[in-house]
Amino acid sequence: TTSLATEVGGYGRSKYNWGKGYNKNPEQIAIEISKNTGLPPELIWAQMALETGHFTSGLAKRHNYGGVKWAGKRSSGNGRSWTVVGEDDRHHSYFDCDESFVNYMSWYYPRYKKEGLLQAKSPAEWAHALKLGGYYTADEGHYRSLLESIIKGNKDVIERLKANRPSNAPSLNMDDSPSKQSSKNNQNNNAGKSISGFLKAVSDSSKIIKERIKE
Repeated sequence: TTSLATEVGGYGRSKYNWGKGYNKNPEQIAIEISKNTGLPPELIWAQMALETGHFTSGLAKRHNYGGVKWAGKRSSGNGRSWTVVGEDDRHHSYFDCDESFVNYMSWYYPRYKKEGLLQAKSPAEWAHALKLGGYYTADEGHYRSLLESIIKGNKDVIERLKANRPSNAPSLNMDDSPSKQSSKNNQNNNAGKSISGFLKAVSDSSKIIKERIKE
């Protein structure tokens, strides 16, 4: 098994602590969330990198690696707890430590179950599920392409995450390209058109029958 990176300086945080209790780097945080949710750690890490400008933003220094807003201070029904110690003027939450962020996201990601996030294995499926749930407001195609670029541009990190992927997390699928997504959408659209055409044909037949009865 390839060991996770321990150098925090490579993530733009060398002069900041990773948090009381955890002191972990982003790869380890992604692995922890993956263990708790069964989601691919590569996609979790890529989204964290995207939301924090590759871990250089002010929010990253506040243990918020997901652009999370309105987290509040609470404990969820599954026993996970977190502490928010402040927020910025856009209501992005400041977590007290990395462990709080891990617990929050381990509780929060499953809330997108009906949008399909728990089955997401590719950047396209990940971006689509989060867009449906209102996680971000950016263009879905752009968000997806950024995730793909981050994954392709950080092969060493992705290999370490792959080597340390929890047993309950599925493998990352990078073959679900926009073209394939488009093909799926076309198939769905064609199916919809077929159904609409059938219903129209039934309606037209009914009209013809009624006209003949009048005659």
